[in-house]
Amino acid sequence: MMNRADLQKKWESIKRSRIDGQYKIIRLTSNTQIRLFVAINETDDRALMIYSDDIDSIDRSPITKENISLDIKDDAVVLTLTNSVYQDVFDDLILSIDFTLLSEDRSDNHLSLFITKYVEWSTFFRNGFSQRLSFEQLIGLYGELTVLKQTLLSGGQFIHNDTISSWRGPFGDVHDFVFGEYDMEVKTKLCKTSSINISSKYQLEADGARELKLSIVNLLSDDSKGHALHSLILSIRDILDSGNSDLNILHKALLMFDMTLESSVEYDNYRFTLDSINVYNTMLEGFPKLVTANMSVGISSVRYKLDTKALKPFIIR
Repeated sequence: MMNRADLQKKWESIKRSRIDGQYKIIRLTSNTQIRLFVAINETDDRALMIYSDDIDSIDRSPITKENISLDIKDDAVVLTLTNSVYQDVFDDLILSIDFTLLSEDRSDNHLSLFITKYVEWSTFFRNGFSQRLSFEQLIGLYGELTVLKQTLLSGGQFIHNDTISSWRGPFGDVHDFVFGEYDMEVKTKLCKTSSINISSKYQLEADGARELKLSIVNLLSDDSKGHALHSLILSIRDILDSGNSDLNILHKALLMFDMTLESSVEYDNYRFTLDSINVYNTMLEGFPKLVTANMSVGISSVRYKLDTKALKPFIIR
């Protein structure tokens, strides 16, 4: 299965290839059942082609999206990147398509899967976004990504897909992570503060019999040695890539924050170093929380601050 390093070698190799008509072209994989080729056109735009005997079964009209387009050229469907700023995302799309087609035994489904992936990923190539994250939202995302990265590093590459799929906060689930045996709520704060914000009665409420842990990420604001959000996202992408994992979920999650990999550089003026991650057992008797079971009838919503100093008796690590 191809990874980012393998793909970069393909791009380097194609520069030395002989142009064939409008394109320089090289096969993406040695698997003869997958007729994928990377290409560079006459204006040096990167492209991905799939050849198929079923071209006549689809609408030949081009589908143009922001910074990327789909066209039919003879017996091939061609995805063309029209803005080189998005080369990293385009590479991720190529790897995702390669991963998807390798997982599909029936080669006659490859063309439809190729087009489906294009439509699905086209949103990740958008230029503008309507609303920037507040500082609280920014460090909240940074904290969730930090927990995700630590979990990926500790879990081994064979379960990377399971780990990234467990990150549910961006998609509106009650808790930020839903692992196999327990849920986890993540709260992030700067070291100089001692409290975290709880925004609803459900955040510290267990889902039935499932155990709920609270992870508090402590950050230091550090302009000189700290890492920006963009750098953190890239490090997670590299971990996923090393395990040949599909990067689609990472891009989808960022989109839930009205963000792409490229637009995350807008937050480069905020840099942090990780001080610590403390994990607490919210299920122990006496853990300070407001949940449905201990709230009076008639109270429909709550927001409160939780002093982390009061959590010491409940620490797991």
